[in-house]
Amino acid sequence: MSSTGLSEPSIGAVVRELHSDLIRKHRKHGASVDAFWRSFDKSQRVRCMKAGAADGLVLKYPTDCSLGVVCNVLPEWNLRDIADADSSALLDILKFRTSHTLFEQYSMGFNHGPGDHKVIEDSMRTKDLRHTDGFEDCWTLFLDGEHYGSSFEVLEKESLAGFSLLIERGACIPQSIGELVLQRQSYLLQGLVIIIDDILEEGAKAGKKEQTIQPSTNNLGTPLATTIGACETPRKLPLPKLVVMAEDQRAKLQEKLELQSTEPTALANNVRIYFFGRPELVPDEKGHIIPVHTDRYISAAVFEAVHNAVRASAIWHYISRLLAVLQSTSNKAYQSILLQELCNVCHLEYGRARAHFKHQVRTGLGLQRFKRVPNIDNEAGSTRVVIKGNPEDLARTDPQLYYILRLCEPEATAAEAVDWVVKLDDLHNSHPSECERLAKGVLEGFGDLAAIVSFIYASSETLSMPSPSRNEGQMFVAGSQDLDVELGELKKKIDVLDFAAPIDNLLAPGVARAALKALDDFVIENAGSKLGFIYQDLIADCLLALEHQNELATANLAKIKAPVLPVVFQEQTEARVKRRRDKKTRPSDTSIFEIAPHPGTKTAELVEEEAPSRPFDVVPSTALALPILLATSGASISTSPVGINSEDMAIQLRRMANQAASLSHNYQQASRFEDLQDAIAIMERVVDIGGGSVRPYMLSNLGTMLTLRFERTSSIYDLDRAVHFCGMAADATPRGDPDRALCWNSLGSALHKRFGQTGSINDVNRAIDAGGMAVDAVSQDDPSRAGYSSNLGSAFSSRFDLTGSTDDLNLAILFTGKAVEDTPQGDPDLAGFLNSLGIALHARFGLAGSMDDLARAVDVAGLAVNATPQDHPSRAIYLNNFGNRLYARFEKTGSTNDLDRAISATKMAFDLAAENSPYRAAIATNLGVRLTARFKQAGLMDDLNRAVEITTTAVELMPRDHPGRAACLGNLGSVLIDRFVQVESTDDFQHFLSSFEEAWSCHFSPPSLRIQLARRAAGVLASLQRWDESSNLLQQAVELLPKLSSRSLTNTDKQRSLAEFAGLASDAAATALNAGKEASHALQLLELGRGIVAGLLMDMRGDVSGLKQKHPSLAEQFTALRDELDSPMGLPTPASPGHETSLWRLQLSRRQEADRKFSELITNIRAQPGFDCFLRQLDPDELMAAANLGPISVVNLSEHRCDAFLVERDRIRVLELPLLQIEEVRKWVKHRVTGSLHVAPLLRRLWDTIAHPILDALGFRDQVSDENWPHVWWIPTGLLSQLPLHAAGRHALHSTETVLDRVMSSYAPSIKSLLHGRRHPVQNSNGPSSGDALLVAMRETPGLPENKVLPFAADEVAMLKTLCPSLQLRPIIPVLRKSNVLQHLPTCKIFHFAGHGQSDLAEPSRSRLLLEDWETNPLTAGDIREHRFQENAPFLGYLSACSTAANEAAQLVDEGIHLVSAFQLAGFRHLVGTLWEVSDKHCVDVARVLYETLRDEGMTDAAVCRGLHRAIRSLRDGGCKNRDARGATLMLSGAPMRGMADLYWVPYIHVGV
Repeated sequence: MSSTGLSEPSIGAVVRELHSDLIRKHRKHGASVDAFWRSFDKSQRVRCMKAGAADGLVLKYPTDCSLGVVCNVLPEWNLRDIADADSSALLDILKFRTSHTLFEQYSMGFNHGPGDHKVIEDSMRTKDLRHTDGFEDCWTLFLDGEHYGSSFEVLEKESLAGFSLLIERGACIPQSIGELVLQRQSYLLQGLVIIIDDILEEGAKAGKKEQTIQPSTNNLGTPLATTIGACETPRKLPLPKLVVMAEDQRAKLQEKLELQSTEPTALANNVRIYFFGRPELVPDEKGHIIPVHTDRYISAAVFEAVHNAVRASAIWHYISRLLAVLQSTSNKAYQSILLQELCNVCHLEYGRARAHFKHQVRTGLGLQRFKRVPNIDNEAGSTRVVIKGNPEDLARTDPQLYYILRLCEPEATAAEAVDWVVKLDDLHNSHPSECERLAKGVLEGFGDLAAIVSFIYASSETLSMPSPSRNEGQMFVAGSQDLDVELGELKKKIDVLDFAAPIDNLLAPGVARAALKALDDFVIENAGSKLGFIYQDLIADCLLALEHQNELATANLAKIKAPVLPVVFQEQTEARVKRRRDKKTRPSDTSIFEIAPHPGTKTAELVEEEAPSRPFDVVPSTALALPILLATSGASISTSPVGINSEDMAIQLRRMANQAASLSHNYQQASRFEDLQDAIAIMERVVDIGGGSVRPYMLSNLGTMLTLRFERTSSIYDLDRAVHFCGMAADATPRGDPDRALCWNSLGSALHKRFGQTGSINDVNRAIDAGGMAVDAVSQDDPSRAGYSSNLGSAFSSRFDLTGSTDDLNLAILFTGKAVEDTPQGDPDLAGFLNSLGIALHARFGLAGSMDDLARAVDVAGLAVNATPQDHPSRAIYLNNFGNRLYARFEKTGSTNDLDRAISATKMAFDLAAENSPYRAAIATNLGVRLTARFKQAGLMDDLNRAVEITTTAVELMPRDHPGRAACLGNLGSVLIDRFVQVESTDDFQHFLSSFEEAWSCHFSPPSLRIQLARRAAGVLASLQRWDESSNLLQQAVELLPKLSSRSLTNTDKQRSLAEFAGLASDAAATALNAGKEASHALQLLELGRGIVAGLLMDMRGDVSGLKQKHPSLAEQFTALRDELDSPMGLPTPASPGHETSLWRLQLSRRQEADRKFSELITNIRAQPGFDCFLRQLDPDELMAAANLGPISVVNLSEHRCDAFLVERDRIRVLELPLLQIEEVRKWVKHRVTGSLHVAPLLRRLWDTIAHPILDALGFRDQVSDENWPHVWWIPTGLLSQLPLHAAGRHALHSTETVLDRVMSSYAPSIKSLLHGRRHPVQNSNGPSSGDALLVAMRETPGLPENKVLPFAADEVAMLKTLCPSLQLRPIIPVLRKSNVLQHLPTCKIFHFAGHGQSDLAEPSRSRLLLEDWETNPLTAGDIREHRFQENAPFLGYLSACSTAANEAAQLVDEGIHLVSAFQLAGFRHLVGTLWEVSDKHCVDVARVLYETLRDEGMTDAAVCRGLHRAIRSLRDGGCKNRDARGATLMLSGAPMRGMADLYWVPYIHVGV
């Protein structure tokens, strides 16, 4: 394929990026946009639409032809339909475009209208719309993901056949149509991105008309006359005058840098220059632009604006220093060196100033005077932009523009620029009106350019400066160029979109400061120092290098023609960064070229009271506001320079903060929203004018108030700002600060609230970290500690809901319980603490099912309601949660009283909740669920109809990007299907399906809920035989499954999170086959959705030798993070808050962080050449490679169909098994568990339904007469994993219709596990301790109620001990306790256990081998699984005990958790285990035959399987009467089976490679 399109980035890439920008921007500002737009009149709406349109032109109505083909491409973007005051069309379009994927938009429109594809097709059919390029033989793909909008050329017609299905479904269309679709999407998405900015700007203007302070014109640019006056018209000047001239320009640029750092208006203006002047927006010769208005460039524009200001100031600082040195020396040689350096630096500045001027011209005069040259970059690697047309044509018609364009020409040297500067100056002197026509930014840029041009001219005349040289005097130039390269890489990575998207967001109080601080921190992190210090050091290094060069010349040690650059300029970037980080001594923490305002002198605020007050600087806009604010204090104000007594300022700020705090308190008591609004307005002013006098607690209070307003208005923008201000406050409080706990608590609360809206794991992790800091910072007896503990506990509870971590839940109950315990009755905060405790207890009830927890949860929830005043803002929340607790108890007990009380409480909550409360939707959906439950009890249709109505309301109220939306949609769908059953309304059924499908698409909702709803919807679709739709849903659900098992969770928690999805992968594979998909595709789904916990462990324990060879540093990082995540938690859960709790929190946080880094590292590794498949899902070729040693049969069991996937070395095929039915398998397993299974009939049925057709298909139709046994690996799924496929057959005398007589069998949990085991090398038999045989015989097991003694266990081990010398093994007999056995496992080659095994139905990872201390310290499957022996992998584990390979927990059958799999995951290459009880005496016979085979054939992979095969065939054919079972007879093991007279051989299985 060869891609086609306009230029890079492709239009498809642009569309994807625009869509991403729109989603992010709408998520952040959607609530504000919605509120502003609804409040606008028609004129304001029209202004917003025209502001972002080219030349302000917008369609008047859909069929308006005045703009050419625009009405054919974007008919809906018109003033009539969108700008009308009563229209919500824009908001509908925004919601649709931000909540649906690009392919969904391509396929369908909002309000069920035509999709983008249909719109274009209709215009082509009815309005003759055509693309100018025919794109012959070119096609465009429309599939969600990174290839959306990709185009390709078909060189041979036959190659198009592979796309026939996509073409048939409309997902692959001719590029001549595809380009039009993409243009429609790009223009519409770009328009939406832009209009959000314009709406916010218009809304801000409307809200601040009375208090807007216009910045001084000096803030935005320097008038030309002043600029030329300062630098003087180019002429010869004496050296002292040159020094003054340079110093004046240095001072001016330093002031501009300081202005940019303190005045948001100046920063925003400079960012706009770089953002809107970038090359992508310049048309090429054909008039094409790269149609992009994406936010991705904003961060780079911020960086460029700041970097340019620092660089300009630094260059002139260096020029001033060079002149000072030049003025102070009479050494001719030194002067020569200095002059060459000065000349080169001046021309460097000329290049910088001219580039900046061109940016200003492009934004100030428009882009129509320039053109972009496609595929040609300038020296900096950026797209080249040149002047369009011939400037000579303007010489007479517009001389000002002519002179300006001449200055922009790339070939214009500094000497030539002198003429154009003088002529432009003369023009302005003779025609002042011409100057007024120029934008202020252009004037500013010209001022800087004129300054350096004038300086170069004057210095050349005065100092006889040499010409620029590429070989000499390259100190600063070389260092600057290296920095440009280094910082250019950083520019690509910087992300300040949280502050600067849209750009006008920088004008909000405190945002510009935060953006600059974030940039500063980013540079420090990645470059080793502040940006200002980097240039400051560059200047110092250059001056030292020049001195060194002079010393060499003076000493006549070398001829100085091409001076050697200092070592610092020859360093690699990594070395430079390290050197900067290692530099400990700085004169202060503020550089000369500071980019962010200094946060204030903390130490000055702590000096003794008698210290004299000092004046502090205030920016002009603040000076205008201060007389009003300080009128009552009598403080005097000076304005040139601005100075105010800091003590007076601090006093007034405290007064204002106290007043705001009082208003906020009043709001919380009386719910007067006006009080909260006034409080926020006051605090915003405090932050805006206070500068360094703003204390951290003030920022924290503002954040808390914004959080309160969010709870009232649902404004995410308020919540984002709350996090921002609280974060600033927390960062500014050192240890020991009395406000530290308050600030960190406020940050934690704001982050926790935002997590509730976004579902972001990062937010809840940060909330826990911040809450922990707050608790740690406050003393045990501080009354505030209870509140901080409760907030921390609530955050832990939320993370448990997201991840399922039991540790989080335990800590949630610990902290919330402690908060309640430490709070007296009558305390106004007690209700909130009780509510939080109730939530945590309810969660633990859901986990463990304890009715005590549920009863206590109901009690504390009721107490929370009773302790809350009727008009309190939180009462609705507490009533809703009380209803949740009551409803949970109704579900458990069936109590009608509990259900009625739950409905009553939830109704009251809904009535109390404010119309725009963020909790109203959740309350509504809960009420709908409870009304439905009452309908099912009482049969009243009124309840059911009301449930449909209220759950519909919940969906309408719930924002599209809220994590709770999927639950609301799921509840609505459930209620609708209940009504459909009653009234059989087709509309209800269709609405049910669409609700569940939309719920699946709620990407911000918890994955577990989305998977549940997708599975249910897929089941309904499957019942209608809509296999394609069902298959697609299930496939995506399976792909989401691994996200339920974070690596940071314990393995037990991972299991729990997957328990409810047993059989999902099997159903996905079955529906995929019914939908006509390839067998390999269905098999990949099975592999992906089964054995997830084991898969994560295999990924971490995999062989990384290839990575280590090619990328040792990445391998080292992988190993370090793997070791941290693959180790058990080192600390037990604390019983009470204290020091242990802090350590536990730290441990949890470290695992979370390690998990994040591990995921990032895997992405990084996959980016390396040859490692793109690192830890990815197995592809078909890898699946077939696993069958090189013998075929693999994966038997899939599903409600929809049953099949065997036959994997051979050259193909994957599917064999349908029509006789196999899932209901029959369930009966077999039930009889097996209850002890009523007749084994012989089971084996016959397994033969008829499964084994016989599979062996026939594989060509194994006859009995093997010699020892050349074919080898088959069985991978049964679901409940089949509990049944003996290897023993299937008709075992009558002389019968050959058995698996045992045709093939030898092995089992594997998955194909991935097979390959994983084979990749690890066999243990070196020549190693010093590799020949150990660890032998354990439990002849007598204490504590068992029966079967304590196994007389043959000792005989079995004695037999093996006798064979050890012939096997070249050294027998090790350990103390029969857990710790001693574990001590020897890592060094053994064979581990043989003869004794009792015990499987655990409830928690299979607690299945155990019974040693002497099994009652107090059992050796469980979980214990074994936590160990890692892969580096010295043991060869064989022989578990001669009952049920060691049995996984009887139905909800975890897909995870394959039992003792055998645990040993396999720990690194054992082969395992022999049992599916159920085995005969004690015959265990000796089976073991003897196997080990004798190893002795005779060698310790090879094939010998293990062949030895077990011989043993069980011998036992089958020889018969035996002994019936003593080797199994712990406990409830967990089930009763002995009947019908086993000649079938003792059945349970034995081999698992291995």
